[in-house]
Amino acid sequence: MGRPEKAKERKMNPLVHCLFPIAEAGGPQRDIIKVEKGKKVKVEITQKRCKKCGIITHLSVCKNCGGETENIRRCSRCGLIFEGERCPKCNGEIVSFGNIEVDLREQLELALKVVGGSLPSRIKCVKKLMNETRTPEHLGKGLLRARYDLSVFKDGTLRYDLTDIPLTHFKPNEVGVNIEKLISLGYYYDFEGEPLADMDQILELKVQMLFYQNSVEII
Repeated sequence: MGRPEKAKERKMNPLVHCLFPIAEAGGPQRDIIKVEKGKKVKVEITQKRCKKCGIITHLSVCKNCGGETENIRRCSRCGLIFEGERCPKCNGEIVSFGNIEVDLREQLELALKVVGGSLPSRIKCVKKLMNETRTPEHLGKGLLRARYDLSVFKDGTLRYDLTDIPLTHFKPNEVGVNIEKLISLGYYYDFEGEPLADMDQILELKVQMLFYQNSVEII
């Protein structure tokens, strides 16, 4: 049996709705709703160029023409565009991100058009990103999480940790124990009261019994 008190939602502390950088904007809670409309904020974020129209953006799909974008790799010191690992001019590190001025409210409105509906009362973002390319989440994801006040985890997932959830029922084929062995342990009927005869029947787990691969142990 597992520990039911250990099964819980994985979330960041404090709660974050979206892994999108807004620097010092939005107050101490990094609430993008509080950012003034039309005000551009300088954030460290990935830099991409549209293959069709050449516009510089952080998005994977160009908002101008809908074309695919590609990373711009440049020296973190002198700004020289280069595809290698080190700048041939100053030996600086080549990165695919930089400090860009972004109209955060404009980005939020674009996300709202994709998702639909209305804006929630708050959408909590982060000060800066820590991943290698500084690639943010789509703000639409944060908008949806904020509507239900769900927190994203630092790896970009939203999930419930079930590693310690209590086990109450099982199927013989899940534990690799044959029917004859289970009957000898007292598993005569499945959870519906039908005689045990098939490896796919659902059985109620007896207290203090552990199953290992092709074996059983009573504790």
